[in-house]
Amino acid sequence: MRLRERHTLWGEVLSVNHSAKSCRIVIELKGTPESTAVIMKEATVEMGILAGAKVCAEVDATNIVLGVCHGGECALSG
Repeated sequence: MRLRERHTLWGEVLSVNHSAKSCRIVIELKGTPESTAVIMKEATVEMGILAGAKVCAEVDATNIVLGVCHGGECALSG
């Protein structure tokens, strides 16, 4: 999936709280207050989202796709 720069916010994971099936991820995105994303636990583990991870958020009209950054590339959750 190609990201559109104008809709992409970059930041860092502040914390990850796991529940049985989902994870609540608090993110500090550049230029915004703290944001919270809730994604499936399986995706969180698969992408290796941990506190301190560099992430991007692709913003659409009704959705936000969360990605983890590795060497300038972004692996997306959705």
